[in-house]
Amino acid sequence: PAHQLLDRAGAIAAAAAGASPVAMRTGLVFAARTRGLDWREAGEWARRYREDIFKTPEFAEGIRAFREKRGPRRP
Repeated sequence: PAHQLLDRAGAIAAAAAGASPVAMRTGLVFAARTRGLDWREAGEWARRYREDIFKTPEFAEGIRAFREKRGPRRP
């Protein structure tokens, strides 16, 4: 319903604001880069991006935060 639209948009914005900036940026680049590709090509790009993200300090901090049951510490 229309009256719930702003609440839902706010919830989505809050979730995005709390997400990893590197992951958000990479996800947007991935979506733009793979638009129109078949699933095999898109999958290859996904593998490349995933490998890059896994090497970042931000990813390591996210894993530590998850294991310690806390929010990630970002500069």
